[in-house]
Amino acid sequence: MTGKFVQLNTCMESLRNSMTQQFHESSVKIQDISHDVRELREENERLRKENEDLCKRLKRVDEKAEYMEAQSRRDNLVFFGFTENESRETWEESEEKVKDYIKEELKIEEDIDIERAHRLKTKSSPRPIIVKFSRFKQRDKVLMAARQKKRNTNDDSRVGISENYTDRVRAIRKKLKPYLDDAKKRDKKCTLSYDKLIIDGEVYTYDLENEQLSKLNR
Repeated sequence: MTGKFVQLNTCMESLRNSMTQQFHESSVKIQDISHDVRELREENERLRKENEDLCKRLKRVDEKAEYMEAQSRRDNLVFFGFTENESRETWEESEEKVKDYIKEELKIEEDIDIERAHRLKTKSSPRPIIVKFSRFKQRDKVLMAARQKKRNTNDDSRVGISENYTDRVRAIRKKLKPYLDDAKKRDKKCTLSYDKLIIDGEVYTYDLENEQLSKLNR
């Protein structure tokens, strides 16, 4: 009887030791897993911050590129509606058409210096003529005269003049146009200026990324 009791006690002791060992090993594994999880979280946080920083830097690069492109276009105007020769129109012929329009229709007697003028490569017909003026002040004078002519005479001429906006600005203006039309219907004092819509003194733009109208703080 004593021998069986000793044997049972030995078995229980062995089982206890085995369970203790397994518990210890499990605890070590849990600690290792916890450590790995903590490291993964830290790594994930580091990558998140790096990604945020990268996105901010890319945004600054995009904004700088957008600004530089806008600056390169500031001396340009786009003329729509000039009839196009059946034969290939030369740059000199395009320039002459623009100069004649400026002198005869806009009544600008000043000799306007044009650096270059040519048809844009588009599928529309007649193709628009893009004009680069040698001086910004002259470019602005032509644009203001065209706007004044349209206001004063309800000009329905086939010729239209537009600033040479970047793709992003054109996209924003297109999104703002319905809001401008709605404001006009409600007899609001409104204007669309570059990539901004001004309604009764409040300034808005369109957030292309979030696809929503955005009010700007003044």
